[in-house]
Amino acid sequence: MKQAVDQVCKAYSGLVVTADSYKQDKKTAAELNKLKKALNDRKIEIKKQATKEVDQFADEVKAMTSELDGVVSQIRAGINAYDEKAKAERTEAVKRRIADLCSEAHVSADDIEWNPSWANKSATWPKTEREVKAQIAALQVKYRQYAEAVKAVTNRAAELDLPESHWVEMLNYSPLSDVLSQMGHYKEDLAQQKLRDAERRQRELDQTVIKGNKRVVKETGEVVAQVYHVRLELCGSKEQLAKLLQSAKDLGLEIKRL
Repeated sequence: MKQAVDQVCKAYSGLVVTADSYKQDKKTAAELNKLKKALNDRKIEIKKQATKEVDQFADEVKAMTSELDGVVSQIRAGINAYDEKAKAERTEAVKRRIADLCSEAHVSADDIEWNPSWANKSATWPKTEREVKAQIAALQVKYRQYAEAVKAVTNRAAELDLPESHWVEMLNYSPLSDVLSQMGHYKEDLAQQKLRDAERRQRELDQTVIKGNKRVVKETGEVVAQVYHVRLELCGSKEQLAKLLQSAKDLGLEIKRL
């Protein structure tokens, strides 16, 4: 075929088209194109036949590899499940040993920051133990500092005559210096508020007078409150009675010694 094509090409190579040969040359060009198309069509047909078995082989191999993939996936799932179970068992074992260390050191195991690498198959207990003990030492310092802070807040609350629970709770999110400072400011605010309340009650008392069992406004005679006369016999220490009398005065009560 190659020789035949070469001969045709050689026969028409260098052809010069003239007025006399125009029609024949045009016909020759059409025949050569027809030959080219026939060669190309034959090429496609032969290629298709030649690759048909290759494509079929490729499809069969693909089906076989897919079948293998299914089996491998199943096995891999089993391996992963086994690895996860083994990791969970290692995790529990390490956590038990950490709990024992924390119990001996009197710290909470819940405060230990878990490192995921501790559950790896390659992890060794001596290395894990060193890291855990370093955290335990830091926690012991933290616990001591917190206990000292609680003591400081409790003592300051007693000095200022304030309930301590709220201020101790603040130590969980505020430094000791801030808590003590806020306690002082709060006590000052209470004193100022108490003074304002006492002044307000005194103004109210100055503007009113007791008539019988009613308190009335001096200028208008408007009744502003019902008044009750109560006689009490009180028993207590001098300090207790002093506090009680002061509280009564702060509330605007009138007290007469009998």
